[in-house]
Amino acid sequence: MDRIKVYYTRIESDYSDKDFSLYLNYLPSYLHKKLLKVKHRNTRNSKLFGLLLMQHGLKIESSNEQVLSNLEYTSKGKPFISGASEFNISHSQNIVVCAVSNSEIGIDVEKIRDVNINNFKIYFSTDEYTDIENSSAINKSFFKYWTKKESFAKAIGEGLTISFANVNFNKNRISYNTKNLFSHEISINDNFITNICTEQQYPNIEIEEIIFYNKCTHSNNV
Repeated sequence: MDRIKVYYTRIESDYSDKDFSLYLNYLPSYLHKKLLKVKHRNTRNSKLFGLLLMQHGLKIESSNEQVLSNLEYTSKGKPFISGASEFNISHSQNIVVCAVSNSEIGIDVEKIRDVNINNFKIYFSTDEYTDIENSSAINKSFFKYWTKKESFAKAIGEGLTISFANVNFNKNRISYNTKNLFSHEISINDNFITNICTEQQYPNIEIEEIIFYNKCTHSNNV
C-alpha cells in the first residue's frame, strides 16, 4: 500500500512581520524576493509556511538539505522538483497543508464559510448543483464538492483552466476526459474541508501537524 504524508500547520493570530522575516531565512535566498513581492500579508504568510512544510516533508523523504534549490514550475504554474517526491500545497485562512507522495497528488483545503452558490453554478453539473442546493448544510456540501474538484485539477497540473462542471464523480473515483484519479477526504479541523486527489485508490494517509511557530516559543521544525 502506497503512503501519502500530509503535513499541516496553523498560523497563530499573534504572528508578526518580525516572525515572517525570521522564518523567511530558512528558505533559499532566491525565494525571498518572490515572497516579498506578495503584497497581501495573509497570502504572503500562507505561501511562506506552505514552502516550509514542503521543505520539511521533502527533506524527510529525500534526506536532501538543499531540496528547495531545485524548485521548478510547469507551464501551468505547478511546482515540481526533478527526481523528488510529488507534492502539493494549499491554504485557507490560518491553515496551510502540504501533501507528499510517490505518485501524482493534489490537495485542497477550504474553511467552511458562507458562500452564494449561484455565483458558482457553472462549475457544477445539474445533479451536483441540485444536491448542494437541497443539502441541509449547503456551505459544507459546496466545499466538499469544490475541494474534490480543485484537488483533482491541481493533481493533473491544470488548476482552474479545466471545466469543473465536466469533472465527474463515481463514489471516490474522479474522471475528466481520459484522466481517472481517486478522491479522499481527510480530517484536519472540524471547520475546514480537506480533500486529496491521487492515483491511489486505497492509500495509507498519514497526517502530521508541524508547529513552526508558537506564541510561547519558536519551534525548530524547519
